[in-house]
Amino acid sequence: EVHHRVKNNLQLVISMMNMQLRKLQSADVKEAIARLQERVMGLAAVHQQLYQATDLTAVRCDELLTEIAKNIIETTEASAGVRVDFDMTPILLGPDQAIPLSLFATECVMNAVKHSGDTGGKVEMSLTEVEDGKIRLSVANTVSSSVVKESLNTGIGSQLIEAFSKQLNGEVETDWSDTRHRISLTFSPSGFQ
Repeated sequence: EVHHRVKNNLQLVISMMNMQLRKLQSADVKEAIARLQERVMGLAAVHQQLYQATDLTAVRCDELLTEIAKNIIETTEASAGVRVDFDMTPILLGPDQAIPLSLFATECVMNAVKHSGDTGGKVEMSLTEVEDGKIRLSVANTVSSSVVKESLNTGIGSQLIEAFSKQLNGEVETDWSDTRHRISLTFSPSGFQ
């Protein structure tokens, strides 16, 4: 019941942001609020999953992260024409890990959509078990020719990615080429395997 109430309250916050967005004139301010709104939607999705779960101590992260990515694609103007492919292993985590993981994924998918290029861009998300029972989340995207590599490592999104990875005691790796960007987070689960 608590998770349902939290989700409803977060959706109320999102609605208030929508009201504010309609009144704003500045494109930069609108974009900042829209990105904040997407972050709150990611958090609301975690609480929705917890509310629907029969076991309140575990979250199906493959379903949660897929839902979050689809919501971002459906609600982001920059995502027009962007295709998303998923390779998700069913993985259970407790809320203490599912929340920072979902917020990490939200930031990565928002950045991937933003920088994936013109129509025909592609985003790939995978969640897998790797060596020593660790979990790896990877988000890759095609790169627009107009994206400058250094521009992906600035701003609040990069700071949040770093903060969420630290909450998970995870390691972040980033790979670049002229046409593709990939960010991966590898971390140890805490007792839900």
